[in-house]
Amino acid sequence: MRKTLLYLLPFCLPLIFIPSFPHEYELPKFLFFVIAVQLLLIVSFKRIYAQTSFLIHDKTLILVGLFIFILFTADSVGLDPKISFLGSASRYQGFVLMMSIFEYLILMRVYQLEKNVLSKMLIPYIYPLALALSLITLGQFFIHSILHIPLPVYNDRIVATMGNPNFLGSILVIELFFILLYRNDPATRNSKVLFFLFQILIFLSLIFTRSESAILGLLFGYLAYAVLLVKSVYKKILLFIFIAVALFFTVMSLRSNFSIWDNQLRIWPVAAEKILKKPLLGYGQENFQLIYPENLHYVVDSAHNIFLETGLTGGLPLLILFLSLIFQSLRMHSPRMRILLLITLFIAQFNPISIAHIVLLWYIIGLTPKKT
Repeated sequence: MRKTLLYLLPFCLPLIFIPSFPHEYELPKFLFFVIAVQLLLIVSFKRIYAQTSFLIHDKTLILVGLFIFILFTADSVGLDPKISFLGSASRYQGFVLMMSIFEYLILMRVYQLEKNVLSKMLIPYIYPLALALSLITLGQFFIHSILHIPLPVYNDRIVATMGNPNFLGSILVIELFFILLYRNDPATRNSKVLFFLFQILIFLSLIFTRSESAILGLLFGYLAYAVLLVKSVYKKILLFIFIAVALFFTVMSLRSNFSIWDNQLRIWPVAAEKILKKPLLGYGQENFQLIYPENLHYVVDSAHNIFLETGLTGGLPLLILFLSLIFQSLRMHSPRMRILLLITLFIAQFNPISIAHIVLLWYIIGLTPKKT
């Protein structure tokens, strides 16, 4: 039961949402994840203690532990330690969240979570959870746009349980590829109709979010799939043609509002400049809005790029360590997991990411094969 919960926690997180709750989207996810991890730690204490000698030699945990240490130091001496530790009032992406993620990775290693087990989890667990998010998205579109019943949306874009259409789109894309990449395993080989229907629902859901970064992430995922997994030259050519045509029509249909670069072209140069001014320990988590020049743009609380955000948080040492973790995972993972990691990082280049997205990213890193 504990092991199953550890596998499914990142897929449950996007569905956590409490209407009329303060900060109804991110705060419930933050509380659910932190409390769930602490409870699992308590009930797993004996097992963790018994494997202490193994854990202290686990290369992935060593790197993540060093990451957490540098993060703690940067947050302690940053611009606003209170915000850095607890997270901002709308995002909750402070040290408490990252420490809980580190604890979650320890549990993953203790219970020896393996990526190969994911195929066995698809039909009974992961597929229904991802399907539920897609159906909620489509249901909200029908109620809001067809029946014209007011619901919480963002600039008339569907947000479902995520509060932001880009958050929603990114999670849908990542969950789609989790299912697509493991659908041909023996445990799921007889469920092709289910996966085909799921793809259709995901495509429709993405259209209603109108998330440019998610759509580009979808096309990038298919491109990575074609390069790393498709062996037939004929199928590769067909997939490349599909990607090219889809990308063309995506850009054409969104060009009147294709604003994915509008904010980034203002934010990224400022973020890079600020990193160079404090390259050793950065400014601490969630403090970008304190250093972003007000005269250049509106209030900005994120660098809209996970690597720049990491550099701002803990300087170049933290960024280098994060890149080391990424390269280690890419080197040691199977092609399927590499695709999932690349998609997750690709989407995180263009927009702020949610707690659900962050947990999924570290979940993939946590599944890195053990090397002591």
